Amino acid sequence: MDPKNAIERRTSPVTLVAEPFSWRSLPPGTIDPVSTGLPLREYLRILRKHRWIILTVVAVMVAVVSVVSFQMQPIYQSSARLEINGETPDLTNLRELFVRLPTDEEFLQTQVRILQSDDLAMQTVRSLRLYEKPEFAVRPKGVGYNAPFSPAEEVGLIGRFRNQLNVQLIRTSRLVEVRFESADPKVAADVPNELAALYIENNFRKKYESTMQAQQWMSGQLAELKSKMEKAHQALISYERENQIFTLSEGQNVTLQKLSQLNQELTLAEAERIARESQFQQVKSRRLDDLPQVSSSAYIQELQTRLQKLNDEYAEVRTTFGPKYPKVQRLEAQVQEAKALLEREKQQIANRIESEYQVALKREHLLRKAVDEQKAEANVMNARLVEYNLLKREYETNQQLYDGLLNRLKEAGVSAGMRSNNIHIIDRARPPLAPVRPNKSLNIALSLVVGVILGGVLALFNEYLDNSVKVPEEVEQLIGLPALGVIPAVSSISAAGAYSRALPAAASAKPQTHELATLSQPHSVVSEAYRALRTSILLSTSKHPPQTILITSGQPREGKTTTALNLAITLAQRGDRVVLIDSDLRRPRVHRSFGMSNDVGLSSFLAGVVTIDDLPRPVPHIPNLFVISSGPTPPNPAELLSSEPMVGLFSELRRQFDFIVMDSPPAITVADSMILAAHADGVMLVIHGGVTTRESLRQAHKLLAGVNARLLGVVLNNVDIRSADYQYYYTYYYGDYYRHMLEGYGYGHEPEEKPKRGEKKIGA
Repeated sequence: MDPKNAIERRTSPVTLVAEPFSWRSLPPGTIDPVSTGLPLREYLRILRKHRWIILTVVAVMVAVVSVVSFQMQPIYQSSARLEINGETPDLTNLRELFVRLPTDEEFLQTQVRILQSDDLAMQTVRSLRLYEKPEFAVRPKGVGYNAPFSPAEEVGLIGRFRNQLNVQLIRTSRLVEVRFESADPKVAADVPNELAALYIENNFRKKYESTMQAQQWMSGQLAELKSKMEKAHQALISYERENQIFTLSEGQNVTLQKLSQLNQELTLAEAERIARESQFQQVKSRRLDDLPQVSSSAYIQELQTRLQKLNDEYAEVRTTFGPKYPKVQRLEAQVQEAKALLEREKQQIANRIESEYQVALKREHLLRKAVDEQKAEANVMNARLVEYNLLKREYETNQQLYDGLLNRLKEAGVSAGMRSNNIHIIDRARPPLAPVRPNKSLNIALSLVVGVILGGVLALFNEYLDNSVKVPEEVEQLIGLPALGVIPAVSSISAAGAYSRALPAAASAKPQTHELATLSQPHSVVSEAYRALRTSILLSTSKHPPQTILITSGQPREGKTTTALNLAITLAQRGDRVVLIDSDLRRPRVHRSFGMSNDVGLSSFLAGVVTIDDLPRPVPHIPNLFVISSGPTPPNPAELLSSEPMVGLFSELRRQFDFIVMDSPPAITVADSMILAAHADGVMLVIHGGVTTRESLRQAHKLLAGVNARLLGVVLNNVDIRSADYQYYYTYYYGDYYRHMLEGYGYGHEPEEKPKRGEKKIGA
């Protein structure tokens, strides 16, 4: 092997493509993000590529939210806490002032609803004159509030009040929190305090009114009983006077004593029967809960407590799991069983009361019969004594009822005078120091997060819509061919930073288009990329490098002519005789790049106008490089290229030159490339990195493979190395190499000499 070629193989930045399909070979210690298949690395690449989209979305979101947040009116919130105990019983003495009935969830929720009631809300609005505040204004500005509110205005005030009010029961406690929001911090504190005060006052008033109603009823009953008692007393006295009952001595008459005793027993039996009958009437009207035996039964209280617990547990489990849950059904059965047991126990008490009533009734009948018999024995005196005793008993009974009702009336008066309450204010609301809304910091932070997420989604969607070929790995994945080289775009080189600066030897070179970069700036990064491409082609086959190389592309303007020009120049710079054929007979460009005329060329030879010896023309200032221009544009380019003279032309050119480089039309547009592929030892497909679509690459490969073209690989041309898609490859494949060159080491640029005759070329 030629030593100089060996040096070039070792120092070229893309010697990793010496073997086909070997772009995945990386410098030691590096990881290929594509081969590893880590989605996180791919997502980071996409986000970095579209970072301006993300930053724009974030900036817009933050700006909009910031403007809205700073323009929003601040809202303040304050809260008060109340403790709600069970209702106090009817007060008969001071000791019962501290007695509290037990509370349950239903009772507490009822109090919460009362705090949220419309009536209490309207009382608070009127008490604090909230209707004068701008946020509660229901009348046009300038209209007074002396006139009563209309129903519609009251509904509006109540609605606005309730929208700003929040009453919540604190779990596992008897505390209720009343919160209110307002643009005025003082109003936010005054409303909970006033609402709590009015609620407590209404609770007092309700109890007082209830007690006074009972007192009024008892006063009416007391007057009626007093009238009856006075009439009974007057009848008793009149009877004594008329019949001189006071002259009789009960101790002197056994019959009267017996009659008196029977009368006493009859009165007791009648009273007992009346008492039993009263309870029996309650049993008949099914008011079993009002029976003293039921309310005082410890067993029934235990059953009621158990039933309440089962109901609470059933409601909680049903709310959580639904009616079909096994535990819900089991609890429902237990509730029904407890209810049945409770009803059965009440029924037993009712049966016992009925039995006692029947016994009392029967006993009364028996005693009455005995009294009647005794009356018959006592005759007139007994009859008088009985009448006397009846009048006396009626008087005494009325007197007892009157005394009892009078005591209850006095107790009601005491109860009305005692202000015992079961509601207490634990914490009063205080004016807040800072608003609760808007939370500018939180809003801006959330807008930042939402902006990043939305920007990321837009970036991923934009990447999803991009179907262009961007990196070498995509080439291999799509068509199974290696990427022979990556040619950076001049625009990206000029702004890519330190690695893209011109090499020291090219610092004084005039800026030119990179169409002839290897000639105008031989020490630039672009020139090095073309030398790397030359090395890849020389090493693309195992025995010897391809002598005839066809360069084509799928679509126009993908850089095939530029690639052909620079490849031919780099091959000639090695010292090999190279001929560049402009076989694009439709839109030729090679002659313009070298400043040559196109009067005579390939079409002239194929038409029989000139001979082979008249075709190759040397290129000034580039030793060993010859050009065959396309010649005048023929009407039938495809027929000329497939004619017999083409075979003879290539046979002669193979004998005279070491390398034949052909520039051809796009493969998808016309069939010229497929015709020329038959004369080529290798076909190189040029694509525009980041522009050529996957469909275009597949179609071009399909067309060339259909004519059995010997495809060497693909060249990614005009690649923007500033993009996130290529930054990884640029950094690892070219970074160290160009950094050494910028520092002045300049390896790989020694003047190349033509191999001596008889020496084998690379791969020979």
